[in-house]
Amino acid sequence: MLLQREYRTRCGVIHYWIRKEKGAKATLVFLPGLTADHHLFDKQIAYFEGKYSVFVWDAPGHAASWPFDFTFDLFDKAKWLLRSGSKGVAVSAYGKKLMHDIMKGYEGQQERYAKLAGHGFRILAEAMERDLPDRIACPALLLCGEKDHAGSCIRYNKAWHKNTGIRLEWIKNAGHNSNTDAPETVNRLIEEHVIRCEAEIAPENKEEKS
Repeated sequence: MLLQREYRTRCGVIHYWIRKEKGAKATLVFLPGLTADHHLFDKQIAYFEGKYSVFVWDAPGHAASWPFDFTFDLFDKAKWLLRSGSKGVAVSAYGKKLMHDIMKGYEGQQERYAKLAGHGFRILAEAMERDLPDRIACPALLLCGEKDHAGSCIRYNKAWHKNTGIRLEWIKNAGHNSNTDAPETVNRLIEEHVIRCEAEIAPENKEEKS
């Protein structure tokens, strides 16, 4: 069962949900993208019940985390832990309907939606201008839908894989929200990745104890 919690910041209240699994060795953190809410990961939350603890939020300014003062940047966000939109990010009936329902939450609030999207793209651009090193120190896995036509995601993932060597898995018959178009495949890849990470960490822990 997911428990809803609140985290108060200088800009507003962030709403998030957690589920703690007794004995779980890992916690999975799901962060919906721009304009989406925590329901984006319903298929993952359900699949990993009884296996891993989970955390998912409505990002600042999104869904339950509204109202919110748009004076934060991408680095603040990192520290805090309708139709065209739904068609552009998914190819499955479930994925399209889910995003459509999420976007319906902005119906009659075009100004709010424009402000939210504009702010999101602006803070992303500002972060990119800083040209920070993109090396990830922990084990990582890239997932990208073969039919992802949102922005330049396919090109970016190819470049990220080439420049860093991070493993890249292409999800067949999936768009930008591949976790909604092909949940079984995505869930399996996430689970395999976590198991692999746990196996790599285990020998280190034994060495420390000895």
